[in-house]
Parts: sequence; structure tokens; C-alpha cells
Amino acid sequence: IEIITKSPLVLRDTALLSQLAGRNAVRVYVSIATVHHALARRLEARTAIPSARLRALARLRQAGLDAGVLIAPVIPGITDSARDLALLLQAARAAGAGFAGGSSLRLGPAARRTFLPHLEREFPELASRYRRAYARHDHAPEAYREALRQRLARLKAQYGFTSGEHRFLEGENETVGGTQMELM
Repeated sequence: IEIITKSPLVLRDTALLSQLAGRNAVRVYVSIATVHHALARRLEARTAIPSARLRALARLRQAGLDAGVLIAPVIPGITDSARDLALLLQAARAAGAGFAGGSSLRLGPAARRTFLPHLEREFPELASRYRRAYARHDHAPEAYREALRQRLARLKAQYGFTSGEHRFLEGENETVGGTQMELM
């Protein structure tokens, strides 16, 4: 059983998840894009703040569950700097995360219609780059994804997370790099 969540409400099911884990493989991915509260509000106004998600992660681990962090989405030019990713991995490690991984922003047609106007309002300096990069594809350009993959691998090793833990944590969507990366 695999659960990906942005909500600390998953804690309501800790007893049930623990019971299931006694007979099955159970894994909980707590999705966090940034540890910065103000930035999180700009990106995901209606979701739980990062500190609440990290507290939930810690409580899941304290309950003995296989839980970790899914840095998702990694948003080009906004949450993809080595510094920001390192802070997130450090916070995840402090919360007891058993694994960590990440995936770059995907913008399918429906998401594009919602996200691009939001980006225009919140980060107008990035809007034209995003419109070009995501005009024909749902994923960021391959060169960007590869640079992000390498950055995340280095940072995961630095914070004691092993590579190749799971399909959500590796492959074409895993990402990371040195300074803020260029989308194009």
C-alpha cells in the first residue's frame, strides 16, 4: 500500500496503517515542495504548511511506519536551488524520514490552464520561460530533469538517503542541481 499525501490528516489513520503494515508493505510519501512557509503559501495556498507535514512525517516514523519525503513538485526557478533542496532534506532527516526523493513539475493541459495564470501573478518574471518550456510537453526539458536528478542524488547522499529506493524516487522525474537552474 502506498500513500502520497500533502496532508497531516493521514495521522488519523496511523493505527490502521500500523495494523496493515503488520501483514503488508505500507509506505507513506509526505509530499513537500519547500520548507519556506511564505513560499509554500504562494505556491499551495490551500494545503498544509511544511512544518505540519514534517511533524506528521515524524509521527508516522515514531509509529514505526515506513515514511519519507517526496519533494514534489520541484518547481524550476523557484524551489530547485541546491540550498532550498538541502534545507528540505535536512528537515526531512531531522523528522526521521526513511527515504527521500523528488520529481520535477509536470504540467498537463488541465494543470497548465490553472498553474500558468497563477505563475503569471506570483512569479511574472518566469511566466514566459514556463510557457515556452511546457508548450508542447507535460515535463520540463530533459536537460533540466537530468541536472535536477544529479543534484538530488548528491544532496540525498550528503544527508544519508540512499539512492534507488523506489519508482517514485528515481527515474525520469527525480531531480536536483547546484545553483538555481535554468528551465530553458
